[in-house]
Amino acid sequence: TRAARDASQSATRPVILVVDDDPEVVRAVARDMRLAFGEHFQIVRADSGSAALEAARQLKLQNRPVALLLSDQRMPEMTGLEAAALLSEVSPTTKALILSMHDSEEYVLQALDAGAYGYLLKDTDKSEFVKALRQIHAGNKYFSGAVSNVLANRLLDTKSFIKNPKVDDQYHLTKRE
Repeated sequence: TRAARDASQSATRPVILVVDDDPEVVRAVARDMRLAFGEHFQIVRADSGSAALEAARQLKLQNRPVALLLSDQRMPEMTGLEAAALLSEVSPTTKALILSMHDSEEYVLQALDAGAYGYLLKDTDKSEFVKALRQIHAGNKYFSGAVSNVLANRLLDTKSFIKNPKVDDQYHLTKRE
């Protein structure tokens, strides 16, 4: 039957786990993922970090690790970064893409430090979203344009500091002097 065939195909496809505490957002993102990747991935939704971890544990018992995690950064109870870190213990090969409304340096750097493969703003258009997932699934990092600007500015500021470190010595003497 078709249902048995669909279940069999579903059992062999890698999983994209979509996590957001906003029911409308998680439905919309999961729908978009099904349209773009449904032929090659099973899309699983979770409404919290703890629900995502439980889904990942159940999938692991079925020998079906999560290939990609798409998670909202800020959620009550557990942030997307915390969920991604804990998920890596259950499914170490999972690559995380963090979704956020915030493009501040602090949030972006927290995601990088946590090992995220990508960071997209929630208003990212669907074509860039699909491109990001393909890049991340292939093992590459991906950051949206606004986020890339934050990272580039941080890198340029760091290089500037390395070239021109601030001198605390008011007389600017060298060690020899």
